[in-house]
Amino acid sequence: MKRSHHHFKRKAGRVTRLLPFPIFILFAVVVFVLTGCGNDPLTNPVRNTLEISGLSLTNQTVNAGDTATVTALTNYSGQAGDLIYTWKATAGKIIGTTASVTYLAPDTPGTYTITLELTDGFVVDQRSITVEVIASHSLSIGSNTYWAGDSTTPELKYQVKVTTIFRRDVMLRYEILQDQARAGAFLSIYINGASLVREKAIGEVQPVGQPVIKGDVDVSSIIKGPGQYEVTLTVEVTKAVERGWLLRSAQLIGAEGSVVRL
Repeated sequence: MKRSHHHFKRKAGRVTRLLPFPIFILFAVVVFVLTGCGNDPLTNPVRNTLEISGLSLTNQTVNAGDTATVTALTNYSGQAGDLIYTWKATAGKIIGTTASVTYLAPDTPGTYTITLELTDGFVVDQRSITVEVIASHSLSIGSNTYWAGDSTTPELKYQVKVTTIFRRDVMLRYEILQDQARAGAFLSIYINGASLVREKAIGEVQPVGQPVIKGDVDVSSIIKGPGQYEVTLTVEVTKAVERGWLLRSAQLIGAEGSVVRL
């Protein structure tokens, strides 16, 4: 009778069968994994409680182009530094990424929604608030007017009579279209001879389409109350072109009165 190839160990009159070496190692690894993975923080992350309990606005109604502060009230059981704030608005702009941000209202009146999505990477909550954007008091200075194309420094000049001021930070808001001009220009704005914008580069060289340049200028250092004001806007160009630059609009935000072009 042939002897078996299985390994046996004889001890104290007993015969014990040994497991092959590779199987023993595999068994030990399985036991280690099963007993150790229960304490692995990656497989069982701590899930904190998270809730946006409310959103608040400094002003429920905001003038077009003005700002308001939006603040989130939250309940979170974890570390505040783990929270990620994602703000969105259906119109206008959100400035900031924390629990308190600035909302810049659009120029068009209407009812808009501001939404916050808050997460720590595991749990997520979301809440929205509406804001009413209303038309602000404004005084139109000029609109749809070309700077003359026969001068390298054409100007548009207006006599503005301000009768009422509605806010301390009166703004001059302008919108300029680069129409037929094939090179950029330099914009300057004066009120009563005082320079508020000096040779600001605007436009593009060989533009694709017709670029629109927008800007706001704080004029409250000069326009502080009712009175007569001379407003001058100039564009300095390298080559005069007919219908090169169009003043689409210029207006005083926060004031009312009347205007005469000079």
